[in-house]
Amino acid sequence: MVRVAITFVCALMVSVTTLIGSAAAKNWNMSDTKSDPTNFWNKTKNAKSCNGPEFDHIRDKISIKKIKIKDAVYENLNAPLGLRSSAYCKFNYASKMVPKPLVDAKIDSKYGGKDQKRFQPIYEFLNTNIGLNRLEPAGVAASRLKNFLLSWSSADALSKNIRFTLMKKFRLDFHVQSLLPPMIIAYSDVSGSLTKNERVQVGSWLNRLVEQSQQSDFYSRQDNKVYLQHLTALLWGAVIKNEKLITQAKKGYQNAIFDMRPDGTFPKDVSRGGTGIHYQNRSTNALMALAGYATLIGENWVEYEVNGRSIEDAVKWLDKANADPSLNKVYARRCDGGSNGTIDNPNMNHLNILKTGESDISWVTLYMQLTDKKQVFCQKGFKLIEVIGVPLMALNHA
Repeated sequence: MVRVAITFVCALMVSVTTLIGSAAAKNWNMSDTKSDPTNFWNKTKNAKSCNGPEFDHIRDKISIKKIKIKDAVYENLNAPLGLRSSAYCKFNYASKMVPKPLVDAKIDSKYGGKDQKRFQPIYEFLNTNIGLNRLEPAGVAASRLKNFLLSWSSADALSKNIRFTLMKKFRLDFHVQSLLPPMIIAYSDVSGSLTKNERVQVGSWLNRLVEQSQQSDFYSRQDNKVYLQHLTALLWGAVIKNEKLITQAKKGYQNAIFDMRPDGTFPKDVSRGGTGIHYQNRSTNALMALAGYATLIGENWVEYEVNGRSIEDAVKWLDKANADPSLNKVYARRCDGGSNGTIDNPNMNHLNILKTGESDISWVTLYMQLTDKKQVFCQKGFKLIEVIGVPLMALNHA
């Protein structure tokens, strides 16, 4: 199965232990937690299709349409997301070829279609070179990343045919959206080596894409792609010190835990046929990334609870399902055009670890760092530390 990888910052691995507890995670009071999600849980459990009306749900109320930034903010940037490596940053190779600017994304929005082939080399380039640069700062990887950012921003890359074409309302396509977190990280990491004019050029280009990300419409706030949207908001908010973006991401995280069933499953994602477990993993993955990056702003989200539920419940359900894939049948429903594998024989490729270091379960390393806990499936047959390169959040089809 093809993969789309989004980098976990290696600096998280050495910073989270000092930041846990630095901010209370249990008293946010930012969401309408007086409402009752039980009806949503029950009707989705009884749905016949993952595309049924039972999954119609509350949409996120994102008011951010334009992000105004003074040039001075860009000009003064110097690795705002940190630039440290750790013993956990190991990988097997680094892509040497700087991808040419992709001005026309040529998105066709077909599930499992050709879009992936155009974007995969870009994901690999960014992820591996971010990792190499963190191990060997100011070296060849930094030059590659700088070249990439300057050439793509100069060409106004990703400016044509970037929308998800199956919707009337605008939504930035998943493949473009998936590039944003690693591009923001790369910008932060090499910002100290850019001139003031270059920081403004690249920052302004990224800001346009972040705006389009935040303008994207989704049918429901319970969607792994929405969590990716919030991850982008958190990263960019931390870089440009925009409290509105950070607050939005925080509220999105809270809503995700609120919508999660008591057993830890995310109703829409876990319903997706033969890839129900995969998409449950995807949501957990994105939320763990949000919790990890929140430590860089001094906040502890991983312990946040709403009505006794926390991200740990999602982890525990995955622990059981990875050991016993037949659990997929509990919630998985027919999902035409939105899954692969079968309900009885689900696709479990998210457990694979490629020689490139890409892995859908690399969030486990971060989870263990954030909580000092180790789940069962982490102990059986997965040599995470030896083969994981840059800690990655690897994503399959949207």
